[in-house]
Amino acid sequence: EITIEAHPGSVTRDDLAQLREAGFTRVSFGAESMDQTELDRVGRPGSPMSTVQMVTAAGQAGFTDLNLDLMYGLPGQTVGSWTDSLRQVVDLAPTHLSCYALTVEEGTALQAAIRRGTIPAPDETLQNEMEDVAENILGRAGFTRYEISNYCRPGFASRHNQLHWTGGDYLGLGPSAQSYVAARRFGNVSDLRAYNASLRTGTLPVTESEHLTTADDACERLVFGLRLTGGISLRETGVLRFSGLTGKVNELIGDAILERNGERVRFTRKGRRYADTVAVALLTSLDS
Repeated sequence: EITIEAHPGSVTRDDLAQLREAGFTRVSFGAESMDQTELDRVGRPGSPMSTVQMVTAAGQAGFTDLNLDLMYGLPGQTVGSWTDSLRQVVDLAPTHLSCYALTVEEGTALQAAIRRGTIPAPDETLQNEMEDVAENILGRAGFTRYEISNYCRPGFASRHNQLHWTGGDYLGLGPSAQSYVAARRFGNVSDLRAYNASLRTGTLPVTESEHLTTADDACERLVFGLRLTGGISLRETGVLRFSGLTGKVNELIGDAILERNGERVRFTRKGRRYADTVAVALLTSLDS
């Protein structure tokens, strides 16, 4: 499996044909929404029509494994418009779908607009309802939810995603790409010119690098593994060697956020709503 991410508004039919010929086996398009107004509100280039056209072009180029990214909780988005987007992308017959709740990043134009009051902040209750709608519609369409934000048709779970969530090594190539190799996490520079300049001088274009301690590695394996609907083995993560982590896991089980079956632990349905909060709590428990 070799995945290429592409924007449906900028990639071309020739690009897709060349990428397939070069050996890429899977393509992922950032569709985000099938409603033009919703895309415009967040300044997203491209259009629903370009998504439809490029999905068709990808199939003609020989891609049989295709993912579409969608976002819910967008400004002005309703359960009805979200439902329409889901049904439209299902009709495009992708093998994989990623559905992400909108989060507001620091320093973005969206954050500034929310602070000015020109765009409403994401409604958590509405996002939860949209998450349920996605699980229902995609489940009936034959997709399995194998991770908090990811759904696939049988046999099409992303191998890269699974490697990432189970603590395996992975190498990211290109500007901004992230890697994790031998307990070291590192990321490339985001600027294309700087990236190319580093390569021309024989220098790795790495802008940040961190070696994880044994405890940090165990915690991250747990945090990422919990994103899988099947959960993760506590023994395989190494968490059982650290009392602070083990204590926090038991506390979350007592709060019905996590549930345990033998050596495996996973989120309850309620717990999925608090995945990010749980991640912070687990990471913080290393200091206790």
